[in-house]
Amino acid sequence: MNTETRWLRAPRNRIIAVVIFFSLIFFCLEGITQAESSQTVRKLMREPATLFDLGIVRLENLLQKNQPGTLDVSYDRERNKILIRVVRINRMSRGEKNRTKEDLRRLVQQDILRIRQDLNLNPTTGEIDSGYTALENCFSHADDAKNSGPTDLKDELYNMTEIAAKVIVHRDEAAVEARVPLKGNRIEWIR
Repeated sequence: MNTETRWLRAPRNRIIAVVIFFSLIFFCLEGITQAESSQTVRKLMREPATLFDLGIVRLENLLQKNQPGTLDVSYDRERNKILIRVVRINRMSRGEKNRTKEDLRRLVQQDILRIRQDLNLNPTTGEIDSGYTALENCFSHADDAKNSGPTDLKDELYNMTEIAAKVIVHRDEAAVEARVPLKGNRIEWIR
């Protein structure tokens, strides 16, 4: 009997041989069965996310927490504006009297105030009350936010951000819509 067969007769050695055999098969088959990434996935994996992209996502996540309606944040390239859009559907129960346009406008104003409060701004004017604001934190690196970051960047972010708020009444399809700069108290009523 040669040494190779004697080695395999020991129970412990047989178990080791079986484990090695199946491990080799597993590793060989894994390479065969793994799907190749599509061209689209490879392209997206090569593109880095910018601090601006991350800021848009952070801002949306921050503001969605306290909104009664749907909220999204996007960048309008044509106008060079960061748009915070909130839409609230106000369902009326049976027997409830129709809401006036003023009632709906008050709801829009509440949404605008809530967004400003969430960003640590003065709710009425949109002015910066203290040194720290959530907007600049969304668009900066962690260590930049501690140092307040560049002032011109902070000012430009505030000047280019706009809130668009809309309230729709479900029953009669009435709607009120407004736009307001993040800074300032001039509301432009669209409807």
